[in-house]
Amino acid sequence: MVTTKKIQRFLQLIQNRVWENEPTDHFSITSAVDSDSLSPWHFWTLICFARHHVRQNWVADIVKYRLSGDLDALAGIGALGHPDIPPSGLVPQDIEWEYYFHGRGCCLTHRGTGEAIDVDFFDATGDYFSLWFYKSYLKSLKNPELPEKRLIELHPSIDSIDVSAEELFESFAFEKHPDGSVSKLSAEVVKCLPGIEVLCERIEDRNKFRAFATAANDWLKVRELSSSASIQEQQKLEKCVENLVGCRLESLGQRFEQSDSNREILAAIYDTSPLYAEAFLLKSLSLPPSGVISLALELIEQSENPKWCEPVFQLFRRLSPSRDLPEPHLWAASASILLKNGYQTDFVLLQFEQVKNRQSAEAAMLALEYSPSQAKGLFRIALRSPIPHERIIASAALAVIDRSWSRKELIQILSESNDQQMTLYARAALFASPNPEDHSIVEHWEIKNPRNAETGKYISFDEASVRSRDATVCYYMQKLHNRLWPLREAEVP
Repeated sequence: MVTTKKIQRFLQLIQNRVWENEPTDHFSITSAVDSDSLSPWHFWTLICFARHHVRQNWVADIVKYRLSGDLDALAGIGALGHPDIPPSGLVPQDIEWEYYFHGRGCCLTHRGTGEAIDVDFFDATGDYFSLWFYKSYLKSLKNPELPEKRLIELHPSIDSIDVSAEELFESFAFEKHPDGSVSKLSAEVVKCLPGIEVLCERIEDRNKFRAFATAANDWLKVRELSSSASIQEQQKLEKCVENLVGCRLESLGQRFEQSDSNREILAAIYDTSPLYAEAFLLKSLSLPPSGVISLALELIEQSENPKWCEPVFQLFRRLSPSRDLPEPHLWAASASILLKNGYQTDFVLLQFEQVKNRQSAEAAMLALEYSPSQAKGLFRIALRSPIPHERIIASAALAVIDRSWSRKELIQILSESNDQQMTLYARAALFASPNPEDHSIVEHWEIKNPRNAETGKYISFDEASVRSRDATVCYYMQKLHNRLWPLREAEVP
C-alpha cells in the first residue's frame, strides 16, 4: 500500500539530495526492506511520471504556440475543438516532430527515433495522465534514458505498470480529475520536479546511482552495481533482495485473490518471478473466460514448456468458438498451444468443425499448418463472415500465400456478391497480387458495381473502411508474413 508516510519519505529523499553523497568502494548494507519507504516499483514509477509531466506540458506548449490550438476547446468539445489546420503534419519550426490531433488530444512523434508523446487535454494544461498513452510512450522508446530504463527493467511486460501506477493514483502524490478518469501530480510532487531533474542527471554516474538506489531501497539495482562488494556484503545484499521480492510477491498474491480484474496483477507477478507465478497461471486457467486467461495463455506459450499442455487441454475442452467474446479468442489460443506441442492433435482438429464466424481466420491459418485439408473450408467461412476483422485477416493471409488456390478463393467472393463491404478486403488482397489478371478482375467488378464516395466534413464507418482498405490489408500482410511465408507450399486439396 502506498501511504502518505511513504510519499513524504520519497519527497524528503529528493529534497535531501542523497545521491550527492560519495559512497565508499565497499559501503555498508545495514537495512533490509524499509516498510516506511516506497518499493522500487512505486518509486521509479513516480520518478518517471514526474519526468513525463514535463514532456506532456511541452506538448501542450507546442499545441498552443506552434499549432494554434486552444486547450480549453480540446478539453471541452474534443474533435470539434481542433485548430483550423490539417489534422496531421510537421510541427512548424521543429520539423523533426510530427503532430496528429485526435479527439481531445494530440500526439507528437519524433521522425528519427519514433518517440511518441500522446496527451489528452482535460484543462488548459498537459497535467493529466493516461496510463494507456504512457505505456505506449515507453514502448516507442528505442534507447530509454536511465530512469525509464529502470522502470522497464522492473516492469518488463509494461502492462504491469498499471498495478504500480493505480496504487500511486490513490495516494496523495496525485490528484484525481473531477470525473475520476485521470489523475495528475499533486502540488507537493510538482515542487520537487527540479530536484528530480537534477537526480536524473546525476545518476549517469555509477557511484551516485548506487548511492541513490541504496537510499531508495532498490536492492535489485544495488546488487547489479555492487560486483566489487565483499562476500559478507554480498550475502547481506542477497538477503535484502530476497526480502524485497518476497514482500512484493506476497502483496501481489493477496491482490490477485481479492481482485476481479487481475490481468495486470498476474503480469506483475510474472514480471517479478516467473517461477512464483506458475501457481497463479494454473489458477487463471480455471477461471471464467476473461482477459486474465488470455494473458496466462500468452505467458504459457512464451515459456514453451510442454508441462502446461494438460491444463491448457482441460481449458480447451470447456471452451467453444461459437460463444460470446472473449471465449472464441481463448479457444483459438489454446488450440494453437496444443497443436504446436503435438498434444491431443486429432481431438483439437476435430473441434475445428465447430467454427462458424469468430476466429475462423485464425483456425484457417492453424489448419494450413497442421491440417491443410481443412484450411480451404475455414478460409471460405472467414471470407464470408459478417465480422469485418475475420474478412480482413483471411484476405491478408491469402494475399501472403499468393498461390492459384488462394487467389481463386478471393476471386470467388467477387463472383458471388456485389456488396461493397463484403468484398472490400478481398478486392484489396487481389490488388496486392503481382498478377495483372487479378487486378483486371477487381477493376471489372468495380466498374460493374460503382460506389459514390461520401463527401462532407464527416464520413461514415463504411467510407472510412473503404479509404483505408489497402493500408489495412497491407498492415496485416506484413504482420502475418513471417508466420505464413513458410506455409505457401502446403498442399491444399
